[in-house]
Amino acid sequence: MNTTRIAVIASATAVVCWALKAVAIGAAGGPGRSPLEGPLFALGLACFVVAVCSFALSVVGRPEWWAKGATVAGAMVTVVVFAVVSGLAVDQLATTAHWAWGEMTLWLPALAVLAGSTWYSSRQTVRTA
Repeated sequence: MNTTRIAVIASATAVVCWALKAVAIGAAGGPGRSPLEGPLFALGLACFVVAVCSFALSVVGRPEWWAKGATVAGAMVTVVVFAVVSGLAVDQLATTAHWAWGEMTLWLPALAVLAGSTWYSSRQTVRTA
């Protein structure tokens, strides 16, 4: 199983889902008015969790189950901390109370995982048959 490729695809899908969610909110005139808002958020969240877990599994270099489990748990904690810190930073930098500032708390972690998994994927050696 190529967990690095799964991480790249899942994180890109999360970014796209959350971008489409923002477009749906904007087209509907604000948060809570679009029927697509909930499903796009849920799909993006599922893809984001898959991306974080598969990225963590691709980075861990040990075959033991406990090492893999600890790495995935650590990655999830790191993502939650990053989301909280980026949310606080966005709140401090926001110049208005517009809903798009709140969406930044979704995009920043998703883009960070996409960038990290893409970078890590490019560093992998390609096996030839």
